[in-house]
Amino acid sequence: MNDDGSDRTDEKAANAGAVAVSEEPVVTAEVDDMPADPGRRKRSDRLRRALSPSRVVVAVLAVAAIVGTACAIVFGVKWSDAVAEQDRAASQAATDAKAEKAAGDYAVRVSNFDYNDLDAWKAAVTQGVTDQFKASMQGATQLAEPILKSLQWTSTSRLMMARASGHRDGVYTVQVFVNVSNKSLQGQYTLVTAYSVVLNKGRTDNDWVISNAANTNDAAQLPGVPGRGNTQPGSPQTDAGNPAPIPGG
Repeated sequence: MNDDGSDRTDEKAANAGAVAVSEEPVVTAEVDDMPADPGRRKRSDRLRRALSPSRVVVAVLAVAAIVGTACAIVFGVKWSDAVAEQDRAASQAATDAKAEKAAGDYAVRVSNFDYNDLDAWKAAVTQGVTDQFKASMQGATQLAEPILKSLQWTSTSRLMMARASGHRDGVYTVQVFVNVSNKSLQGQYTLVTAYSVVLNKGRTDNDWVISNAANTNDAAQLPGVPGRGNTQPGSPQTDAGNPAPIPGG
């Protein structure tokens, strides 16, 4: 081989070595970019996807929706309970008002009489009452009748107030205050008379039966209505100084 050929051969060998050297960094770079653990790369990708802004927003909105629904349910239950309680209170107030009216009407009937027409009074005080209380009132008015006639007694009354004070198992107690004007041969006077009226509720709020009515004044009481200290309901008070009850007081 000549010198020129030898030089070309050496030049080709040098070029081949240069090419090999120049390609090594490329191969090395590709190797460096490959992860050492393929599983770690998959987990990293999953974490990046899970923490993506869109998914975070969706999760926050879902939690907010759950919390909002729970609050709405709690508020709805409390609101429903409050409405039910208001309805019960309104219904009870309406029933109390009916009991108060029935008791007030009865107290006014008992406090109104005229010695010229005591039959009307006796019928009024035995209207809308239980059989037991009716028998007591009939006995009491019979005892009072001759006294009222002899004194030429008349009484007129006006309802001042009636308030339900309690109820249990359909039995109501109502405190009634009546303004009573009395006139007789002994004179005339006006006073406030208090009664405690017990009523039994019927099937409806308009169905009431009087089972007891007591005069709660410390003074003498209306004929036919027991006052404090009476031993027999419906019997008028009597003693040596006061042979008959004082009507209207």
